[in-house]
Amino acid sequence: MGKKNFQVIVWLLILSFQLPAFAGGASPVVSGDNFFNAGVFAYESGDYDTALERFRQAISIEKGNPFYNYYMGKAYMAKGEYDKAIIYLDQARISGQKIPGLSFDWAMVHYRMGDYAASSRLFAALSEDEPNNALARYYAGISFYRQGEYEKALSCLQEAGRMNSSLKPNASYYEALCYLKTGDREKAKTGFSYAKRNATERQTRDAADRQLKALARLDRRARRYSLAASVGVQYDSNVLLEPVNNEDLYSNEDDFKFTALLSGSYDVARVSGTTFGLGYSHYQSWYTDLHDYDLIGSMFDFYIRHQSGNYMFSFAYKPAYFWIDSDSYLMRHEFRPKITAKFGDRLITSLAYSYKRDNSMYDDGRDGHVNEADLRLMYAMPGGMGELFGNMLYDVVSASSKDDDYHILKTALSARFYLPRRFSVTVKAGCWSRDYDNVDSTYNLGRHDTKYIGGFFVGKELYRDQLSIEAGYTYTKNDSNIPDYRYESNAYTVNLKARL
Repeated sequence: MGKKNFQVIVWLLILSFQLPAFAGGASPVVSGDNFFNAGVFAYESGDYDTALERFRQAISIEKGNPFYNYYMGKAYMAKGEYDKAIIYLDQARISGQKIPGLSFDWAMVHYRMGDYAASSRLFAALSEDEPNNALARYYAGISFYRQGEYEKALSCLQEAGRMNSSLKPNASYYEALCYLKTGDREKAKTGFSYAKRNATERQTRDAADRQLKALARLDRRARRYSLAASVGVQYDSNVLLEPVNNEDLYSNEDDFKFTALLSGSYDVARVSGTTFGLGYSHYQSWYTDLHDYDLIGSMFDFYIRHQSGNYMFSFAYKPAYFWIDSDSYLMRHEFRPKITAKFGDRLITSLAYSYKRDNSMYDDGRDGHVNEADLRLMYAMPGGMGELFGNMLYDVVSASSKDDDYHILKTALSARFYLPRRFSVTVKAGCWSRDYDNVDSTYNLGRHDTKYIGGFFVGKELYRDQLSIEAGYTYTKNDSNIPDYRYESNAYTVNLKARL
């Protein structure tokens, strides 16, 4: 016999003794028992709509019956209609009849409605009346946490975890949240780690993992230094030969490219919310066949950042030098002021302006400068599902050669979704619209290009958030009113990334 069926039979036996008390004496009355019993079976079977209809019929016969009202309230709770549930639970409560489970459900309906002041008081009182009720202590703890009463919350949650081992992982998660609010990060890490290892629900494990990652980010920000590295391999069906400042020079050849990037930064001084620091990045790429276009980049970063509440103001000077096939290729100076703002817990936006001065050793006609406006946003999806990213960038390029003067609008959208077992999926799409300022001297046309970019990537964290691997595909198509500038590219990449 199933546990639920046994519980139903016990309830019906209890009711067989309790219900006559509401018959109003020895005179025979019409009873709603048949409707009620049918409603109980429907409720236990998960058919809440039928259960509500049967309980409603029972109440129409005996309106004041506390058992009928109690189960009516439970059915509404099961459907998430708490504003209706509380009415019927209150009818059962004011009757004074002792009904098993009513006190817990009366507290729970307040919890579900977000009335944590009431639910904390009711669950705490129930814990006093029922010393072995670990679940009441657990919800009392969460209710206290929701009100910001972290010491009371910790006491209740710790007791619940000691009393019931199955509650301990979830209780540890909320304990860790309390420690986080009170500034004890080490105890918070311990609690989140326990919840991540032992929770049976994936939702709790994922939430604990996100909290641990957030703490790791805070730890990295607290350090004066950062270090990151990546190595990768790419197969491209149409290799872009000079990716730094010539987006038109495609080879019409396929090749494999191996890449390596090492970057680091150090905060030299921190004074009253202002940080002064420097960074360096070194990049290299090697082709299997197109050796003449192997690229080396040395990029410096001198920065000042000031944090004020939810706003960060920064300024960076970024000199960079590039070589192709070990020959000097490009010297670039970049100046970049930027403001970043955080709105609530989910939205971060940034707006930056860059001035770039290029000195090309390959083509004097490409000497010039770039004025760039860059707007970005990042939205964290509810429940830690992932993030949405948006970017709009506008460049005005002025070069020594009039053929290379143009303005370009770049838009991009991407979404990253987090999956079980530390996998992630990222989808990207972008569109570039480029108009040249002058008639092309070779083709005697005013050139206009539209580029479309799409990509799909799958990532996997190998060790915490410090070591990961990602594989993906990117499709690029450039349409132009000049046929010689039309091209397509299919690129497949695998990257291994590490950071401290």
